[in-house]
This record gives sequence, structure tokens and C-alpha cells, in this order.
Amino acid sequence: MLGTALLQLGYQRGGALTIAGVATLLANALPIAAGTVLLGEPIPGGVLGVLRIAAFAIVIAGAIVLARPETSRGH
Repeated sequence: MLGTALLQLGYQRGGALTIAGVATLLANALPIAAGTVLLGEPIPGGVLGVLRIAAFAIVIAGAIVLARPETSRGH
């Protein structure tokens, strides 16, 4: 409930894309990292391990791209 309230407050006071990037990072990357670090879940070997690391990197990259400030196009 607190998370939803903070998300709505962020959308009202901040840039929507910035808030979406941060929300994406917290909703997706944090559980992936927590499973590995806190629960000691090993990263599988082979293709599955590569896919898991790639998915984690893509989630972080997407959040960074969405969180960048919007730039003016000179209009």
C-alpha cells in the first residue's frame, strides 16, 4: 500500500518516464538480485545462466533508459 502511494505521488510530481524507470528497476531487478544474494540461489551454468544474467542486465538498462531526463527537441 505504501509502495502504491509513493508510486502515485511520483507520477504526480515527477516525470512519468523517470518514475516508470525506477518502478521497473525496483519491481523486476530487486527480486532477481535478492534471490541470488539473500537466498543464496545459485546462478545456473550454461545457457540458462547466461540468459538470467542477460535478463537482469536488460532490466537494468531499460530502467536507466526510461529514467533519463526528457530532452527538449528545440521546439
